[in-house]
Amino acid sequence: MLLKATVNSYILGEAHNLRILCFFYFIKIFKVRKIMKKINCSYIYKEEIDKNINMLKHFIESWVKFQSIRNEELFQFADDDFYFYRFAVERQEKAAKILLTNILWRVLKEYNLPVEYSHDAPFIFIIKESHERIGYRLADFLEDEDINSILESNNVNKAIILRTSKGNQTNKLIEQENLQYEDANVNIRALSIQEFYLKQFGEEEYKAFIDSIDNYLNVTKEITGYKSVNFLSNMNLASIKIFKQKKLKDWDYLNYRYQIINTSDKKVQNYLYLTKKDIIFENLVDMHKSYIFDKLYETMLSSNEYATSFITSEWLYYSFKYKKNFDYTSVVSGYLKSIEQLLYKIVMLNIDNDCKIAMKRDMLKKAFSQNIPVFELIDNKFNKIPVNKQGNNYRFTNYPYIEFTEHHKEFMDSSIGTFEYFLRCNKHIFSNPYNAKTVTDMISCFRIECRNGFFHTHNLNDWDLVEKIRRNAIYLYFVLLGSCIIPDERKHELNLIHHDQFDELCKKIREFEKYNLYFVFEYDDGIKQKLVYDIHNNTIEFNDDGVEHYDGLLFYKVDEFEDSLKKIDKGELEDKKLDLTRDNLPKKIFGIHRKHRNYEFEEIVFD
Repeated sequence: MLLKATVNSYILGEAHNLRILCFFYFIKIFKVRKIMKKINCSYIYKEEIDKNINMLKHFIESWVKFQSIRNEELFQFADDDFYFYRFAVERQEKAAKILLTNILWRVLKEYNLPVEYSHDAPFIFIIKESHERIGYRLADFLEDEDINSILESNNVNKAIILRTSKGNQTNKLIEQENLQYEDANVNIRALSIQEFYLKQFGEEEYKAFIDSIDNYLNVTKEITGYKSVNFLSNMNLASIKIFKQKKLKDWDYLNYRYQIINTSDKKVQNYLYLTKKDIIFENLVDMHKSYIFDKLYETMLSSNEYATSFITSEWLYYSFKYKKNFDYTSVVSGYLKSIEQLLYKIVMLNIDNDCKIAMKRDMLKKAFSQNIPVFELIDNKFNKIPVNKQGNNYRFTNYPYIEFTEHHKEFMDSSIGTFEYFLRCNKHIFSNPYNAKTVTDMISCFRIECRNGFFHTHNLNDWDLVEKIRRNAIYLYFVLLGSCIIPDERKHELNLIHHDQFDELCKKIREFEKYNLYFVFEYDDGIKQKLVYDIHNNTIEFNDDGVEHYDGLLFYKVDEFEDSLKKIDKGELEDKKLDLTRDNLPKKIFGIHRKHRNYEFEEIVFD
């Protein structure tokens, strides 16, 4: 009996334990499901953004209404439209902090997270995490503030500064910033808004947030109806060229396919094969190597006419991007013109290269009179016109051709059609002759759809077409320069960017200056000199082509780096100046990193 009672008790106990386990299991499932429940915060973004947009509209209405009573400043460097736009932007930048704070607070509450709103405290809100109170803010602390005391007085364990930048360098900069906080022994960390969202709400919510903000920015830009446009000064031209140089270099040429604008157009039916994924140049990798590694793309940023046309269109492209009620023909005209000018350059690079070119019909008589050989292209073969058939009565089925030499260039026809047929008929100028047809077909299609259309019949109002024309043009630069053989003796005519070694060294020093102002020069005799970079007097110079150029850089010789900047500001080191020029280069130059890198040396390599 005792044994039976024991067994029954055991069974009942196990059943009880099983019930408990099941209870906790279902509780866990319930919690998971609760967590997995989709939370819709779109209404929060809309409500807060709508409030800001309405405030902006009221502001603009007031500005326009009382425009006539505004006073002009003595030093008024710009027009009223600029000052309005500046004021509007500054107002929106200030309003952005309130907008972001309200959004974050409401989304945190929607997700039922333990958050505490801080009205007058130095934090926009405080979140309880893992037995800690973490204060969040959007601005840096002031230099003279005792941060640890602020944390203690607000009963906060740690402060997090939310960074709203979205660039590729954001994480790297935040990492460097946090290293500085660690060195300073302050309980602060920086965190990107992206990482905050991913941690608290997940990736889907972050995407919804970003989409809402992007839409908000587009709406505000549309409301203000104003856009700043940089003139093509030497400095602006240089910045554009630096930017475009990277763009052209990193463009995805290997995976791009030519885009036909209107596939239903009967005029381009023969070119539809160009858009197929399996249509690719046989020597595409070699073309890419020639264009990128031989830096042929730099010719599109040179002083040549086709480069000027391209840069002009790029300037217009970024100046008027997505602007409504605008005829974009002027934007794309440079792209179209640059193709024609580049074709002309490639043709001229092949003069005296055993090529033949179509000639002007009105020059036939002169050619016959001078006994210059004239050819007719029949079945892709050049047939020489017999002497006994030369005369005004001879009927050509196609254009007459002539040997393309320096002596005969006055006879050449200079239309874009001539340039196309030059490529089609002189296949030996290609690194792979089989590419001649594909390249020329692309040029022909480009001419038919773009050059002959938008300049003669209708306006260009569709920005998507602008994008297509631009991408096709950039791809054609690659196709032409990468596939055609550029004779070495004539490559200088491309005016590739001249990389002056001293200018390159100065650029490296200026780039390193972002990390610190301290440098060490080592000379041939082994002597090392500590130097401080003069941030005030060293400015970028540019030549007429917008290429960065330097005569020298100014430094101050110091015994120790400590307090050297204060001494420079007080004028105590005026007799310690050193001008780095092409004539007094040291053997080695070292840049010195900031404190968080323990002032370690990094050699700046130069030739």
